[in-house]
Amino acid sequence: YFNGEKVNGCMRYILSAFVSVGLLFALLALPMHMAFSLLGLSGYYSIAGALFLMLALWWVCAGVYDALFKKHFGLRWISPKELEEHSYALSIFLQDLLHKKGLKIQKLGIIEDDRPICITYGSSRSDIRLIISTGIFHHLLEQEQQAIIAHEIGHMQKGDFPIIGAAYLPAFLLYFPAEKFWRADKANIFLKPLGILFYLLHKLYLRPIMLQSRLREYFADEFACENANPNALGSALCKISLAYISQSGRKKSLAFMEIARPFAVIDYRLSRNLALAYLNRKETGSFIMVEYIVTQDLYNPWPAFFEINSTHPLSGKRLLFISIKAEKMGYSPFLDLQRMFASQTSHPILRLNFIEDFIIYSIARLSPVAIFVLLLSGYFHDKSFTLGIMAVLYGLGVALLSLYSFSYVKFASRTIKEQLEETIVSPIRGRPLILNGVIREKSSLGLDLPDELIFADHSGEIFIGPRSLMPLVISPYMSASKLMKLKDKRVRVKGWYLRGRYPKLIIDQVFTEDENFNGRQRLFDLGLACLVVSAGILMMLV
Repeated sequence: YFNGEKVNGCMRYILSAFVSVGLLFALLALPMHMAFSLLGLSGYYSIAGALFLMLALWWVCAGVYDALFKKHFGLRWISPKELEEHSYALSIFLQDLLHKKGLKIQKLGIIEDDRPICITYGSSRSDIRLIISTGIFHHLLEQEQQAIIAHEIGHMQKGDFPIIGAAYLPAFLLYFPAEKFWRADKANIFLKPLGILFYLLHKLYLRPIMLQSRLREYFADEFACENANPNALGSALCKISLAYISQSGRKKSLAFMEIARPFAVIDYRLSRNLALAYLNRKETGSFIMVEYIVTQDLYNPWPAFFEINSTHPLSGKRLLFISIKAEKMGYSPFLDLQRMFASQTSHPILRLNFIEDFIIYSIARLSPVAIFVLLLSGYFHDKSFTLGIMAVLYGLGVALLSLYSFSYVKFASRTIKEQLEETIVSPIRGRPLILNGVIREKSSLGLDLPDELIFADHSGEIFIGPRSLMPLVISPYMSASKLMKLKDKRVRVKGWYLRGRYPKLIIDQVFTEDENFNGRQRLFDLGLACLVVSAGILMMLV
């Protein structure tokens, strides 16, 4: 695809669009088929009913998004003249590009939010909405504003937004009760499991349509590179990512980023990697650290594995695509990723480590899932005994991962720059590491993403924070909020370096001149694993 073979890219995009439409049809047809079967009616009624509802979803999705954005996020419609008051140059650029491509925006909206957000949606090319936030005027330069506007117009030109809009609407509607129940008052403890259920349904439904969402971003990037400055598009992605992690703590803003994921310029869940790269560029004054960090996306197998759960391509892939387009158009790319990619080819040890890590992870995580599938299929008849086996396998899996990931052998004292330049890295097998520096600030990105801290030494910056192998459970001895008391103090951090979606140091101990913090994360995970195994054995014996 990066070599200009557009036919393959178009075919993959068309096939993924059919998958999205097919998924929506299945979601609607299955409950209707069950209902009509109870009434003794033919299955053709369920097919006709599902098709009718699909057309209805396509017809009303834009209006539903309008209403929800207005109610929950303060969307208001503005005239082109009001946009001129914010930025005359951007207003002229938008009007000229729309006229050049024969497009027309039905509604232009603005949201008061300091995060740079720009989205487009609608039911057809004659019913297009373009929504921007006030943050794009605060964080982006004039050419960068034009680049992300051109990116959104690329979606309009391609006409890909109606399918995504209709297919994503059920996931969109599942998110609101998930967030409401999860953030319910502590007295309503029974609502939190319900919130988790809705959120899992939201995630499960969203995953199959992510392939189409990722592919369409390349077409929009190509359009933006051809109609604006490609280097400005690359730098805009960096600045947007940095703003996402810096402007933390506002529930409405976090919720908007989650529900607007397929429509946004960048997936906020991938923003930490690119934000960290840009932070190191600001710290060191050089783009070399940006190149070291983002090229991991190109040759390390693990980021590609995590991309499956993203609505947008990996940052490294997009920036490589943009740099190739920039060079073809006569620009000097602001990131020389082609050179870095050529020099940092995938090492055989990296692939062997990936296979070993994946096997360990699969054994630990998928064994209880396999038993659960057999239980649903009717293979096991004693449900209590089967659930006990699942609990035992799950607990043993947590213990295995904890011992494998968090080794206490050979802790090495290094700088952040030295560690970020490493090529043999993993999100499963932690590398024991000691860093000396300062805790800067806290970063918060969403419901199921933990709060983390930005840690800096003389050579660069990195994310640090706790991590538990048990979902939603963090050791009470070590939390981001607790460690924020050490902000701007010189500290010595001992932990394990992992590289998944982004580089991170998992904290084990923090030393200061006055006191020490011991996270006991591995001990905490092993203790919980023992409790789960014990509960499973009791279920098997009952």
